[in-house]
Amino acid sequence: MAERLSMAAAPFWLVGMGAFVGLAILLMAWFVVYLVKRPVAMELVDLAGRPAIRPVLIVAAFFAGLSLLSTALAPVEMGLFGLRTFEDRAEAIASVFRIPSVGDEVHEFTIAGNAIEEPVSLNIPRGELQEFEVNSDQDLRLSVNVPESEQQNDPLVMKVSATDPAEWERRIGSVSPLMGEVRQFFVSNNSPEPASMTIATTTEIVIPEARAIPITAISLILYVLFFVFLRTFFSKTFAIAMASCKEAVSQPLFYLLLAAGAFMLLLLVYLPYFTFGDDVKQFKDSGLTLIIVMSIGFVFWVAGSSVSDEIEGRTALMVLSKPVGRPPFVIGKYLGIMASVAIIFVVLGTLLLLLTSYKTMYDAGETSRRSITSWHDCYRQMAQLAPGLVLGFLETAVLASITVALSTRLAMLPNLIICISIYVVGHLLPLLVHSTMGEMALVRFMSVLAATVLPVLEYFNYYGAITSGQTMPFSLFALTALYALIYITIAMLLALAMFEDRDLA
Repeated sequence: MAERLSMAAAPFWLVGMGAFVGLAILLMAWFVVYLVKRPVAMELVDLAGRPAIRPVLIVAAFFAGLSLLSTALAPVEMGLFGLRTFEDRAEAIASVFRIPSVGDEVHEFTIAGNAIEEPVSLNIPRGELQEFEVNSDQDLRLSVNVPESEQQNDPLVMKVSATDPAEWERRIGSVSPLMGEVRQFFVSNNSPEPASMTIATTTEIVIPEARAIPITAISLILYVLFFVFLRTFFSKTFAIAMASCKEAVSQPLFYLLLAAGAFMLLLLVYLPYFTFGDDVKQFKDSGLTLIIVMSIGFVFWVAGSSVSDEIEGRTALMVLSKPVGRPPFVIGKYLGIMASVAIIFVVLGTLLLLLTSYKTMYDAGETSRRSITSWHDCYRQMAQLAPGLVLGFLETAVLASITVALSTRLAMLPNLIICISIYVVGHLLPLLVHSTMGEMALVRFMSVLAATVLPVLEYFNYYGAITSGQTMPFSLFALTALYALIYITIAMLLALAMFEDRDLA
């Protein structure tokens, strides 16, 4: 049990270090502001205590503290606990600084005619070279790091000709000087003519999972900076958003969903899925669906009860009697609701990632595959799931914008019925459009019209990527995010138009 927990927690050392870096940067930025303008620094302290930001900072500080504690105990953890949580700390930190230097590169050289073991510099740190290809217009012989004449036994030489380039690709278990550090090549040209040589390399950091450190740090910083920007330039919208978020998270339903969601996620770990080795995939899909459905249900309830009740109860009239316009009121309500949803995704999403890592080791132990499963496999499962959480949040954001727009005119019950219908139809739209191909023109037109007006929520469905064991391409992910942003903008403009002439008296 302890070994499983140790191996499953290893990827979260990277997440914790990313949270530590993000918190450190935010703290240093606050200290600079404090030295320049103390009143602004005190306002930032108040901002950090708001309900939209405080839970996220607490989660980040928790994992940052665990990573720092694990690092401090690294020299003695084998003696104390009989296990090692994460062995590649130094390489992971070094890999972060190497991220800007890796990728695809093409190097061009000119080798003199009749050259014998001419040195060519090409510095690639140990373990980073993934693919290697040499092209030349003459016959060449290349040796790595050591001249061919100084090598003993069978010299390791690559032969290149105009019709037969030399290629190499890193494979597990292969033995080659290119697996280690590459400092230079020694090239011999058998032709009296100069040779043009091109070396194409593909490099990757030694610990690719170390990218989680900057990604986590940047995500945390951008989340906090968004509210700083909102507080600085849109103070009225910010005030309404924070009040709406505080109202949402103070409801018993919010804590009930968090408790029920955490309990059900823990339960899903030990449920048998009878999938013949694919239990982790089924767990990820079930956990992700659970979080999305709970968040959408919370949005329907909060948006319907908050916006419509304030309008019907004349609370909105009192707010708008102050120097607050109708656009800040509607947009602030939406942002406050989404801030509370973000807390749900951060808390339950983090728990789902942690349990996904544990589930990977748990199933490996149950199927006697523990010896061939490492923390890299745990991280790979987590990394594949992370975009699904973002897509789930975007789907919730789209439905929240529709709910807020309808709340400006409808009471909670009809709003709830319409939004649930949109959720169901939104996932069936691709099937409806496909099934009407070849039907009457009117039927086909109505299906296409529905797919144009209503959100196609199936775009946010991550089940296909989970079952195939692949991650969604970034280009497709970006297009889906752009689609969500466009639809949210249209829905909020519609909400402003419907609320603008609403008689609140």
